[in-house]
Amino acid sequence: MNWNINTMKRLILYSIITVMFLSCKEDRALLMPTKELALEMVCPDTIQGTSIGSFPGVQFIYSHDSLLFLESTNPECQLQVLSCNTHASLANLCTKGRAKNEFIRATSYCNQFYEQNGHTMLIVCDEGNIMKSVDITESLRQKTTVVSNQFNPVVRSRRGFSIFLPGKEKFFNHYQLSYDNPADEIYFPPRFTLTDMDGSNEYEYPVFGRLMTLPPHSSYPYFIYQGCMRIKPDESKVAFAHFSMPYLFLFDMKGNKHVALHNSEKMTFEDDYPNDDPTNIDACIPDMCVTEDYILALCANGKQNGYYSKGLKPMVRILNWDGDCLKSFTLGQVVSSIAFDEQSKQLFALDRKSEEIFVYDINRFFDSFIKP
Repeated sequence: MNWNINTMKRLILYSIITVMFLSCKEDRALLMPTKELALEMVCPDTIQGTSIGSFPGVQFIYSHDSLLFLESTNPECQLQVLSCNTHASLANLCTKGRAKNEFIRATSYCNQFYEQNGHTMLIVCDEGNIMKSVDITESLRQKTTVVSNQFNPVVRSRRGFSIFLPGKEKFFNHYQLSYDNPADEIYFPPRFTLTDMDGSNEYEYPVFGRLMTLPPHSSYPYFIYQGCMRIKPDESKVAFAHFSMPYLFLFDMKGNKHVALHNSEKMTFEDDYPNDDPTNIDACIPDMCVTEDYILALCANGKQNGYYSKGLKPMVRILNWDGDCLKSFTLGQVVSSIAFDEQSKQLFALDRKSEEIFVYDINRFFDSFIKP
């Protein structure tokens, strides 16, 4: 092949540009396309909640089909079901034990419901190592826990968690920590993958290129990269909200339109984390709940160690699945977990310190963007 000098120069130039591009790409902390959101930090709309009572041991709450679910440390009732309309108790489920219909520690990390043969199913993890499908429809009828199926998640225990995609028979996985040796203090960025049920045919989403620059303390990677994960009911998207960074990731399960939503006034993953006190890390999104149309993100206002002690009131942001912020408002109580009843447009919120649950009527906030 005869190449002239100009052709060779162009090839060398293209090679240099390619190497520079790949080098820059590899050096980026966040590889996902980012959508900047200019979010107000003070909202004129503040609503006060009405207490529906105190529930000893309650840790988290979530809602589905006008039912309110309370996760508790109570060994006789690790999952209590209430009516969103009357607040009456309908069933006490997930007794502590080792039988098929019992749980050593019942936790629904991703608050995932799905329909199967006309019944509503809830994925509940047992100590993070086994996923059980609790038949809520039958459990309410029999007033006892009915488990229809159980399987092993790809990601277990404190390493992260998996979301079950029943329509695809796959897992969407989040590995929150990864290291070569548990004795080491060398952490790597967490991973997001899609796999078959047995963990095979793994596809890794391009999310993190490297760990952000953090102070020399082994706790930082654990706190900075933690978050909560929810799936859109039609399984087309997955949302991941960071507890300690101002980001909300949206993963497209049907295509490649993934996006990282970022509060433009806050720190990015490309920045050097300025704090040298791992007990004083930012509190960003401690919880969120989703519907077919909306994401409701609970946004904290303060630090992880001072969230309750300073009495800082959190905000709730309503977003659509395209990543647009439609409405923000402030809650009158300091809460750490939320649940949304789509039918009544009621928001439930838990004050974990007092173990009290409040209810808010937020129907009017939807009037400005819901089409008639």
